Formats: sequence, C-alpha cells, structure tokens
Amino acid sequence: MSLNLGCAAVVGLVGVVGYVKTASKPSLAAGATFAILIAMGEILKEGNPHSLWSYFIISCWTLLGSIMGFRYYKGKKISTIVIAIMSILMLVYNFVQLSSETTEEAYNVENIEVVQ
Repeated sequence: MSLNLGCAAVVGLVGVVGYVKTASKPSLAAGATFAILIAMGEILKEGNPHSLWSYFIISCWTLLGSIMGFRYYKGKKISTIVIAIMSILMLVYNFVQLSSETTEEAYNVENIEVVQ
C-alpha cells in the first residue's frame, strides 16, 4: 500500500467525521473529492514517480493544504491544521519521490563505461 493511498483514506475519513459530527456537507464533499482524486492519481501512476500523475497528486496535496491552512487561519477546528500539516508532509514525500533517480536506466550495468 502506498503512503498516498493511506493518507487519501485519512482525508476521506476526516471528511466523513466532519459530516457526522457537524452535519457539514462541504466537509464531506471536500474529503471525498480529494480522497478520490489522490487515490485515482496514485493508482494511475503505477509506480512510476516520473509520470504526469505525480504532478497531479502534488497539485491535489497543494490545493488541499492551502484550503485547510486558510480555514485554520480563519478560526476553524484543529482538524484543519492536522490535514494541512499532513498535506505539507505528503508534498515533501512526493517531491522526494519525483526527484529520485531510482529508474532502471540509472542503475543499468550496461551503461557503465570502464575508463582505462
């Protein structure tokens, strides 16, 4: 299981909890939408950190973190800052994945030249 999928599940769960506790339909809609978008992006990425879907996931985490940070700034509950911090951590995680050179081509033994 990917870290993105696990955190997407947490986002969806927080949206459901927000709806159950306060009957907040926007909380449910935002939680479900971002959870589905991030999970879809992770599934379509198929283990390739250099695909277009990686940028889609980074965009989703950026937008979610921005919205939740703004809501916390405006005085909403503590769950918003938890999601904002998790979004920032997931941005760092995804940027590290994107910048890593762990492709098969980088470690292909045939590409190594012997200098004499």
